[in-house]
Amino acid sequence: VRGVAAGAIGQLLSERKDRLEQVRPGIEALIQDPHPAVRMAAIEAIEPVLNIDKDLAVSWFCQACKDDLRVAASPRALSFFNYTVPSHIDQIYPIIQQMVFSPSDGVAVQGARQVTARWLFHGFFKKEFAKCRMGTVPQRKGVANVAASLLRDREYSPKCQELLRQFLNDPDKEVRDELRSMFRHNDLLNVPEHETFIKEYIKSKAFADDPDHFVWALKDLAGSLIHVADAIFTVCEEFSTTLQEKTRDIGLRYPRMASEMSSILLRLYEQAQGERNRQIADRCLDIWDLFFENRVGRTMELTKSIEQ
Repeated sequence: VRGVAAGAIGQLLSERKDRLEQVRPGIEALIQDPHPAVRMAAIEAIEPVLNIDKDLAVSWFCQACKDDLRVAASPRALSFFNYTVPSHIDQIYPIIQQMVFSPSDGVAVQGARQVTARWLFHGFFKKEFAKCRMGTVPQRKGVANVAASLLRDREYSPKCQELLRQFLNDPDKEVRDELRSMFRHNDLLNVPEHETFIKEYIKSKAFADDPDHFVWALKDLAGSLIHVADAIFTVCEEFSTTLQEKTRDIGLRYPRMASEMSSILLRLYEQAQGERNRQIADRCLDIWDLFFENRVGRTMELTKSIEQ
C-alpha cells in the first residue's frame, strides 16, 4: 500500500508542482519507513522533486539510502544518480563509495557500475575505480558491464576497449559473461576502429564461452561482408582449432554456430567472386579446407552448401 502511495505522490507532483508542501509529510514518512522496500518505492515520489527543489530531493534521497545500501542499489535509485551527478557529487559520493565496498555482492556490483560510469563521464572516483578494476568478482563485473554497454558510444569507446581487453580472459566466467551484450547489435562490426579489438575478442575466453551473439550479429549484417572478412576468417579459425571438439558435440550449441558460420562463409565467397576479389575468395576456399581437415561441425552440411 505504501509503495502504491509513493507512486501516486510521484504522479501528482509530475502534474502539479505546486502540491509539494501538501505531500511533504507523506514523502518524509516514506523515506523514514523501517522497511527498505518502502524506501525504494519512495524514490518514485522523490524523482519529480528534482524539477522543483533539487537540493531537497537529494537530501531526501540520501535519507532513504543511509541505513540500507540495497535502497541505493535499486533500479529507481540507479537512475536517480544520473540526475544528481555531477551537480550534487558531494552528497552522492559517500553513498556510491559505500556501495562499492559492501559485503553484499549485488550492491557491490551496482556500486562498481556507478563508479565506472562516473569515472568515464566526469573523471570522478579515480581511486575507487582503480580498486574495482582489479578488485573482487562483483566489482570487476560492475566495471565490465558498463564498459560493454558503452562500447558502441564513440566518445567512450577507446577507454571501454582498453578496459574490456582486461576482462576478455578474466579467470572468472561470471565476469566474462558481462561481455555478452557487446554484440547484440551488429553496428559495432561496421566501425573500423573496432577491428583490432574484435579480433582479440574472437580469440578470447569470452568468445569461447558464448560465440552465439557474435555469430548472429554476422549473420544479420546486411549487404556486403567484404569489410568484415577478417573477422569471419578469425571466427572460422577458432572453430577449427580452439573450439574444434565442441563443434562435434551435438549436446552443445557449438555445432549449430559452426553450421551458421559455414553459411556466412559461403555468402562471403559468393560476394568476393562477384566483386572479383581473388584474395578473399581464395582465403574462403582455404577456410573450407581447414573445416574439412579438422572435421568442424557437420561436414555434410558444408558439402551441400558448396554444391548449392
